[in-house]
Amino acid sequence: MRALPHTTTLVLVLLSIVICLYGLTGLNTNADYRVYFDKNDTLLKTNNEIGNQYAELDSLILILSTDKGTLLESELIDLYPELENKLAGIDYVERVNGFFQFLEADVSFDNIQVSEGDETPETLLKRLQTNSASKNMVTADGRMGLVNIGVALPGENAANEVKSFMTTVESVINNNHKLSELSVTVNYSGTLALNEAYIDVVRHDLKRFIPFLFLIFSIFLYTFIKSWRISFLLIGVSLLSAITAFGIAGWLRWELAAINAFTPVIIMSLNIATSMHIVVNYFRFVAGGSSRVDAMTESIRYNFQALTFSKLTTASGFLLLSFSPSPPVQIVGYIVAIGMLVSYILCLTLLRTQLPKLALSQEQAELVVRKYSLTKFGNLVLKQGNKILVVSVVTIIASLIALQQLSINDNVYEYFPEDHRFRQGTELIDNHFDGSIRLLYSIDSGKAYGVLEQDYREHLSAFTTWLRAQDNVARVDDVLSIAVERGVRLDKVRTLLESNTPSMLSLEQQLTEEYRAVKVSIFLKTITASELISFDKTANEWLANNIGPYNYQGGVGPDILFAKLGERNAKSMFFSLTLALIMIALITGVLLRSLSATVIGLVCNLFPVITVFAVWSLLGGYISLGSAMVMGMIMGIIVDDTLHMLLKFPRASDSPGVNPINSLYERVCPAILITSITLAAGLFVGVFSSFRPIYELSLLSLSVILTAMLADLFLLPALMQAMKFKRV
Repeated sequence: MRALPHTTTLVLVLLSIVICLYGLTGLNTNADYRVYFDKNDTLLKTNNEIGNQYAELDSLILILSTDKGTLLESELIDLYPELENKLAGIDYVERVNGFFQFLEADVSFDNIQVSEGDETPETLLKRLQTNSASKNMVTADGRMGLVNIGVALPGENAANEVKSFMTTVESVINNNHKLSELSVTVNYSGTLALNEAYIDVVRHDLKRFIPFLFLIFSIFLYTFIKSWRISFLLIGVSLLSAITAFGIAGWLRWELAAINAFTPVIIMSLNIATSMHIVVNYFRFVAGGSSRVDAMTESIRYNFQALTFSKLTTASGFLLLSFSPSPPVQIVGYIVAIGMLVSYILCLTLLRTQLPKLALSQEQAELVVRKYSLTKFGNLVLKQGNKILVVSVVTIIASLIALQQLSINDNVYEYFPEDHRFRQGTELIDNHFDGSIRLLYSIDSGKAYGVLEQDYREHLSAFTTWLRAQDNVARVDDVLSIAVERGVRLDKVRTLLESNTPSMLSLEQQLTEEYRAVKVSIFLKTITASELISFDKTANEWLANNIGPYNYQGGVGPDILFAKLGERNAKSMFFSLTLALIMIALITGVLLRSLSATVIGLVCNLFPVITVFAVWSLLGGYISLGSAMVMGMIMGIIVDDTLHMLLKFPRASDSPGVNPINSLYERVCPAILITSITLAAGLFVGVFSSFRPIYELSLLSLSVILTAMLADLFLLPALMQAMKFKRV
């Protein structure tokens, strides 16, 4: 093997990286929550179709509240028209619906009734509470009220668009000094507040991740190898791998979302971890008396096969995320896979040429090698091999039992920290109004003005009556029920409807063109994602069996979209986990031509996953967006050290008279110890994320990695000894 790569090769590699880095200018972040769904997703298409039919817009909900009196005091009522006008005057605002609008008029199909004379806050509140449209926009005590702003931003909710709009709204609120003088506070909810929350967590995390990562890697690497220069070289190569991968993503015009903020951490951590196998053996050869160049050549030769396959298996493991139904999750897999291939090239070129140039004496290398020698530890493990196997079997059985209670569940609102204003605003709606969980259904009569026919109205009424009888339903809205409640004779208003479109009567959010279909809005009490999916399934079954000759669509809305996405994502990650296990079996079986190697590889890589997720379930955890990703990608990470152990297991001729398992504790296990701890330390920065999926991804990943390290240091050698493993 050539001592160093040819200069031309190195120049071409660096030139290619420069070209890739230029792609960073093309990176685009999308703040729209819909970016988590494939554009061809059937449910998303239905959601968009119903949204278009009923003029649904992105919403920003303002929750006005006061602790002094009510929101209906005379001095406050005088402020609302000005507030409404200023909000309506903001660019891209299509409509403003506030509780205070119902103080002036009661709009129905065929009449407008305007209140006359002065009224007290108590009488105003009573009027709002008896109006079917306004009673849901103000609390019973009058201390909280809702303002719903319908917005149509020009682009696809790019981060700058959303932030600019939210800043403008905040400016309108903050510049209205009388609101604060009268002790009125404003909280935020709705889809635009959700989109802003995604932006906030990304910016928060990026400010913390990179500095924390550099600090952690600097401390851990120097602790292990006692050289600042080598530590910074490893960090530099890993950083170059990460930004090159993102540069390629920029060239490919991939859209990034909040979950992608953790991807650079994953790439850098994996790069340093795999590079440490080369570095540790480089130290070992220098300690043995080789020159730095020769030591590097020997380390590359010794690690080449295992390094190549570990990079490929890691890349392949992350490519399994492509089975996820969520594009941002897929992009995590693609970018990390690219980062692994880039880091492989840099290990064989940049690291290989630069590491020997850094000062390292034989004495320094010997100190490091002696410090992490695990030979005595290996002897102890082998003596206790049978006990280790018994404990492992008991742990696996207990874990399989605990896994029975692990369920699929997710809640998009809990992605964000409790002190974030979107989370606080949404909790106010959950606690004081009819809840933030909304399902939409569209019931289509199939012909113009069909919603006025008696048979259609009877079927619709049967559906809404059934809905109101369900335990989890807080409120059901449909315009026909409201009209009947107000005493409107629907058979008498056909002439009015024929001469006015729904938009002319401000009914475009309730009725489709030509009055063919009605939207049914269902507000649900706080329930889990699995309960929401179950409710939607039951509602659709009722419609299929009882709605008669009429068509229906739904339920749709952000809540059910994310609930079903979480369910499908979890199932796809289970599939990825199974596929990864099959890949491990095939790779180890083909490379080593050994059935025992296949069994050892499967057991040692399945053990940490089922153990960690068993503990997770016992602690009340569930399968969500972040935890499901761990199942999909983790096999590609933890299989690396197992491959190093199996592929570097000496043949009998390599070490006559020496227990080959002991040689693993001398040559391979120190690198496994260092790489696993370093990798877990790098992923640890994600524990400080304010985005729950990243927190779960980080916590579970590092837990599996550390458990896998224990499996490789204890269980794998014990299995080798029990099965009398030999290299062919």
